[in-house]
Amino acid sequence: MLDRRQLHGTLAWMRVPHVGDRCLATLLEYGRTARLSLADLWAVPARDLRRLIRLHPRACDALEQRAAELWEQAAEDARLVRERGVEVLVATDVAYPARLRVPMGRDARAWPILFTYGALDLLEEPLAAVVNSADVTPEGLAQTDVLADELARRDVALVAGINKESYRMVAVAAKRQAGPAVLVLDRGLCAAFPAGLGREPIPAARIWASEMNLDTQILLSPFALGASWTNRNGRRRDALIFDLAQAIIAVDVRPTGTMDRECRRAARRGIRVLAVDRGPATAEGTRRLWEDGVAERVQPDRAAIAATRALPALENDRLRRHTGWRREVARLLVSLALARTQASGRQPRREVLLLPAQGTVRAAADPTPLGPLLRGPAPTGPLDLAVADFTDAHPHATGMGKALEIARRLRTGGLLAAVVPAAWLVDTGHADWRHALLNLGSPVLIAHLPSRLPLEPAASPEPAVAVLLFERGVAPVGEVPVLSPDRGSMTRSQLRRYLWQVFEAEEG
Repeated sequence: MLDRRQLHGTLAWMRVPHVGDRCLATLLEYGRTARLSLADLWAVPARDLRRLIRLHPRACDALEQRAAELWEQAAEDARLVRERGVEVLVATDVAYPARLRVPMGRDARAWPILFTYGALDLLEEPLAAVVNSADVTPEGLAQTDVLADELARRDVALVAGINKESYRMVAVAAKRQAGPAVLVLDRGLCAAFPAGLGREPIPAARIWASEMNLDTQILLSPFALGASWTNRNGRRRDALIFDLAQAIIAVDVRPTGTMDRECRRAARRGIRVLAVDRGPATAEGTRRLWEDGVAERVQPDRAAIAATRALPALENDRLRRHTGWRREVARLLVSLALARTQASGRQPRREVLLLPAQGTVRAAADPTPLGPLLRGPAPTGPLDLAVADFTDAHPHATGMGKALEIARRLRTGGLLAAVVPAAWLVDTGHADWRHALLNLGSPVLIAHLPSRLPLEPAASPEPAVAVLLFERGVAPVGEVPVLSPDRGSMTRSQLRRYLWQVFEAEEG
């Protein structure tokens, strides 16, 4: 999650001419090591930035002559993002898909900023792609429809586009089977949907539902909001589909074309590529893929089974929802901690504590500016920041004592961002604990969370929990914001929207 200033700065950089993906990736990496956001780097004079990273001369000219104009345009972009429910992911963000966060090398591509709308958790799932060249035959399209339908019925998440006919075939099959689908665009979200988001993007799929299902579909674009279609954008869309896919089925592929090159590149990265043998009707490029040892040759009636087996094992649905809940809350916790410390101007140095040291909170913190601070020895002195999950503490007294111990270790103005049992904050039996905590400082935000599903169907619902932001040695200013969900349980997309409200409330 990006706070308002970070979002504004990110969108401003995307408006600078000749600042492409590689330049943005370099800016983000420099900012991560220097613990600076893109908004912070915007304030650095262009001539100074040019000494640190390679900037195109025209980019420097734009920054020196039109910075105020670009910043104002980015403010309008930020308004659209918030208004339309778009989530902007940067490569250092806690929600950024891990499979795209790879070191730069021969076969690595930079996807520094992604615009998303819908089921963000699909980017964590194993994805399969069914691919064809632009000159796919009618028989190839029919085979694509059959394969996509079989995969969707097996609850395999599919990744496709919405503009090429063969991609649309895949997306329609997913909709028909109420299956999950990641839909990658070849233009900006606002350029593709000027009237707004939410309507099913493929007309042929509206027979099953006229609106997007925000729990099973996600729109994804690596392009600026208003970017229009170009040939290069089409190739970038294809590249992103291949980089997301963990199993690829090649149906009609032309030799030496884009799909052929992408299949070969995927195989070099260790992705399993399956080439469908349709006998005499097999495309020459598809045949060469297995003849060259790039792909595994499969018969049409075995392709969906082979692709399903090629994907990493998927957690069962209940476990997936349970771990997904924990991931979303961990991301919120880290985002709140970063936003609060950056807003206060107190950038943490080395005095950062994470509890537990490993797990979902650590996974959420690692790709952010907190990551480098967590790789050294554990802090022994006063803390700038502590991020903790006390929901598994048993008995309560152990966790409550640990929470007070951490609060005492905070320096004045230091922050504790924690997930705690809600009972600690409301039950009369824990009044002494609350009194001891208030003697040390003040809560700045309390957000009650919807319940997690138990892992075992017959088990009782898990105890209610809440997010607590606490600042050491600071007197309360006005009423402490306290948020509560409007329902006891939520789907993951509903949970994410509620957590975004929590994040917005903390920003003020």
